[in-house]
Amino acid sequence: GGVLRATVHTGQSVSALTEYAFSFEVRNPSSAQAGGGVEINATGSVSVATAAMAAPYSAALGVGNGSNVMYVVEPVFEVASIGQSTPVAGATNNLTVTLQTNCELPSGSTVTISGLTGTQTPDNGNLTVWS
Repeated sequence: GGVLRATVHTGQSVSALTEYAFSFEVRNPSSAQAGGGVEINATGSVSVATAAMAAPYSAALGVGNGSNVMYVVEPVFEVASIGQSTPVAGATNNLTVTLQTNCELPSGSTVTISGLTGTQTPDNGNLTVWS
């Protein structure tokens, strides 16, 4: 497992001093992992010794080093807190939510806050939110 083998097509070659780039898709594991340790070599009529592949060490989706191959994080809320402006019955109460995730939530993501029971505000999804 964990191996990709690509064969140079009959009648073709990989030219010296020419940079090639290609992409392929894999599915990340369902839990976090450190990644790294990827190597490359070539065999055939010309063999190239195994060498470690370089990592870009740049962010992806707001995760530091997230572009390093097979470095996987489980998305979590690093901070998730809620407070209120007043405990007085019948008063208008401003709830303040503070959150921070360990990765970017892309456009179209939905954050759901549940358990807000016992208010006189209808469940209509049209609450005004301000910062």
